[in-house]
Amino acid sequence: MARVHPLPLIAALAYTLVAAALAPATPPRNTPQSPSGPQTPTVQPSPEVQLATPTPAATAEPRVAPGVEAPRWPAPPLPRGAYDFAAALHSRCSVLLTQVPALAQAHDLSCEAATIRMVLAGRWLAVSEEEILARMGFDPNPHRGFRGNPDGKLLDPEMADYGAYAEVVARVLESFGAPARAVYGMSDDELRAAIEQGQAVIVWMTRQPEPKVVEADGYRLVHGEHVLVAVGLTADGRFVVHDPWGARPNSGRTGTFITPEIQNWELFDRMAVVVPLQGS
Repeated sequence: MARVHPLPLIAALAYTLVAAALAPATPPRNTPQSPSGPQTPTVQPSPEVQLATPTPAATAEPRVAPGVEAPRWPAPPLPRGAYDFAAALHSRCSVLLTQVPALAQAHDLSCEAATIRMVLAGRWLAVSEEEILARMGFDPNPHRGFRGNPDGKLLDPEMADYGAYAEVVARVLESFGAPARAVYGMSDDELRAAIEQGQAVIVWMTRQPEPKVVEADGYRLVHGEHVLVAVGLTADGRFVVHDPWGARPNSGRTGTFITPEIQNWELFDRMAVVVPLQGS
């Protein structure tokens, strides 16, 4: 029987309450420009899912450290089905972090922002991708900021439009008051241990079978760079991951899947960001 965390319905209701509390009465003025893209649909939370081991209700208060700047963009409600993975997979898992929803990325290249949004939702903080992208900043070096345009060309062979790496993702998470640790050289066993300890782990990968790799000035670019969130373990030790591209309608993939390994993780020096979901 899976060791489950707070009920999906409770998480959806908590997220919705926080989103409503943080939404400004009028659009913010003089906010940084961020590229436009498809927006997450405004729908109601999924129906209640019954799990075998309920846990006490979580607070709806966002866990933002004192002095941390509050979000300025309104957060969209969670889409229908964001927690459906819990009912589908919990009987096959030894650990499943059910409070982390599976969310679609709003822009073609904003997988990092989408995974940050998922993890923050798992900590009861409702945030939009626009807010996350504004805090990332932009830089040709993905270790320092988002490289290129989140609405740029998919699978660009020149990789001018690309994404961001662990240091940027950890910095943005910390800006919302979430403790985050960027690591390199993480083993599969260390990834399993982090999940068992109730930590969500953002990991880098590519599905390209023989991806182009470019060594630039102080950083490496890998064609097809993509980001997932590891949220569980099956009984036989495989990983349960959320895929922000797969969560998009008509993507041809699923928003949550089971995998024995993180594909081509070694090309990214087994880079990851580890975030505890309970406590601070």
